Amino acid sequence: MRGVTSSAIGVLLTKILGAGLAFVSQILFARIMGIHQYGVYAVIWTWLGILALSAEMGLGQTVVKYIAIYSERNQWAYMKGLIRKATSLVISTGIIVAIIAGIILWMLGSSVDDQFRSAFYVGLAAIPLLALLSIRCAILQGFKFAVLAQLPNDIVRVVATATIALFASWGLGVQLSATLMIAISISALLIAHVAGYSFQVAILPINVKQAVVTYETREWIKTAVPILFIAGTFSIMSSTDVIMLGALTGVENAAKYSVTARIITLISFGLAAVNMVVAPHIARLYSNRCLEEMRHLIKFSTRGVFAYTFLVVIMLLIAGQKLLILFGSEFVDGYSALLILLGGQLVNAFCGSVGVLMTMTGHQLEAAKVYITAAILNIFLNVLFIPPFGIEGAAAATALTTIFWNLVLLMRVRKKISVDPTILGSHPNI
Repeated sequence: MRGVTSSAIGVLLTKILGAGLAFVSQILFARIMGIHQYGVYAVIWTWLGILALSAEMGLGQTVVKYIAIYSERNQWAYMKGLIRKATSLVISTGIIVAIIAGIILWMLGSSVDDQFRSAFYVGLAAIPLLALLSIRCAILQGFKFAVLAQLPNDIVRVVATATIALFASWGLGVQLSATLMIAISISALLIAHVAGYSFQVAILPINVKQAVVTYETREWIKTAVPILFIAGTFSIMSSTDVIMLGALTGVENAAKYSVTARIITLISFGLAAVNMVVAPHIARLYSNRCLEEMRHLIKFSTRGVFAYTFLVVIMLLIAGQKLLILFGSEFVDGYSALLILLGGQLVNAFCGSVGVLMTMTGHQLEAAKVYITAAILNIFLNVLFIPPFGIEGAAAATALTTIFWNLVLLMRVRKKISVDPTILGSHPNI
């Protein structure tokens, strides 16, 4: 338990450091680019994230799960096959997704703004890179290097993006447009890949390197497909608000909401940090039928997450407006949306690691059904709430959807796994 705690704290501190760097850089980008260009950049990058998730095909969490299991069983040949197959599949699928997206964008023609279209064309190169970086980090996480797994994306990429962008703007005097910022972000992704691959080579056990490759492709795909739906629908739920605000009310509102959502991630870091650490432990404990130890781990981690979440919520209630005004006076309009989103995050922290529990214990198909239902609900609520209420409507749609899937998955976890992952941590007698 002490090892889990130290790892979770390490991941949380790394995420906070990365968030701080990203927060400062985004403030500078918003002020340098202006609200319109920043809004275009935010909407396109949100789209690219969704497309990259489809290219990743759910293999990230599959890699985490099976590396933990294969490590426990000393099945090095299968582990080598998993890493090799996941890498090749993600690269090829990422290229295919980028090509299809480019064709669709070309077919839309003049219905898409010229500036938006040109920036999106440049961004297509990010799709395979984002998907592959996810696999690199998943490999590190599967081997329980949770802190190291955060560095390529949360630290290296953020620092590289900020360094290149600020050098271009302040050093060379170049105006940062949405297209240029996306090109800079892609350059930073390449740097992050160099770091991620270097870490992967360094931590890979010698037994894996020397093993003869063996594949369980059908088993991996069987696990990955439901996780793909989970990741995809989860991405839709976290991205629909920004995309639909841009489409229905303009990119300026999308920019305001994007900044608000970025501040909210300060809360979700607690649960994300714990999930990264406990996921391989849950897979191992459940595989070995060590259920009581797993229950104790979940109860301990959820209470820590809720304490962190409650503290950050109080801080944002006090200082939320001051944080928003750092981006510019226009962004203060997002404060009401911030308050609404806080409610959803409190429920999220209260329920604990319900999603990870389902996917790491073989119930990913049922979890996928819940997330798909929640994604449909999210789209419906955004369509219903955004036209009359704007960014507050988008926040309400996201908060209500978050509460919905958390409560439904909580009931499923209690029934299927006989674990109460909430802060109450009682043992369900089912």
